[in-house]
Amino acid sequence: MMKDISSYIGTHYLWKYEKHPLAIVFIDGGFTSQMIRASFGKVLEDKGFDVRYERSFYERSGYDMCRQDRREYLLDKCFPDVSIPEPENKTLKRYRKYYDYESGRYGKIDDVEAMDIRKPIYFSGYSSDDLIKEEDCVRYFSLDHIGEILGNKAGNYLSIIHENNRSGILNVGIHVRRGDMAQTGYYWKVLTGEYFIEAVRHIKEKYKGQKLCFFFFSNGFDFVKSDILPGIEEESVVLVNDCDAEYEDFYLLSKCDIQVESQGSWGRIAYLFNENPDKLLVTYKTDMIKEHRVLQISLTPEMINNG
Repeated sequence: MMKDISSYIGTHYLWKYEKHPLAIVFIDGGFTSQMIRASFGKVLEDKGFDVRYERSFYERSGYDMCRQDRREYLLDKCFPDVSIPEPENKTLKRYRKYYDYESGRYGKIDDVEAMDIRKPIYFSGYSSDDLIKEEDCVRYFSLDHIGEILGNKAGNYLSIIHENNRSGILNVGIHVRRGDMAQTGYYWKVLTGEYFIEAVRHIKEKYKGQKLCFFFFSNGFDFVKSDILPGIEEESVVLVNDCDAEYEDFYLLSKCDIQVESQGSWGRIAYLFNENPDKLLVTYKTDMIKEHRVLQISLTPEMINNG
């Protein structure tokens, strides 16, 4: 009850006394989640907001939903030229108490352009997801610096991709998300090996006669080996399982000509960074933006693990 009263006071009264109103954006999750949330903040900056970015998630724990994999904050390392300032601690506490958009006291914001830059606001969760356009990641971030800091192992994989390009071989990057997103009972579909086998079948049919090389990116290679590889009967397979950092895997995935997405945002965001003019995204989503080149797979019961 007190939280509701505090939110009401902040939203309807106290904000008028803020000398320097801010928009604070909470950042959490893995590499692509960080980019998505930070690019939303950059949109707010362009709108005229003075934006700060909260990253306490990584200081507290950084764990995924299963508390197994720990996330690392990577934006400073991968994008050193992009300013992502943090709020002062006392400011953050005040904003959490009075200006949290999750409280519902602001009402529903339908468009960033309609927001009042005089009003302080704190985007602490995912109620603002419908305001976020993932394409903005490409507007505000460049992967060039990541290419400069690749380790030797990632560099070797990149050499294979480049050599394939020179030889006329299409590189297909397949992201197989496991970990917490291999668990049922949350808000996502858990994809079985059948989905990825069907994706490969679609690609081979679409590019019949074309040489293909399939690169698998995953945090569960036991699953890849047991549930996917036996079903694709494909010799040109590369398992990218020994890079030193998450951002290296993502960089390599973005350099493939075709991306196959899994649960989460990795494959989709890598596709957006794909510079191949004939790029293609293979997806099971029904809400992909129309102007993108998308090969959508209709999910069957065998492709989903319902627990």
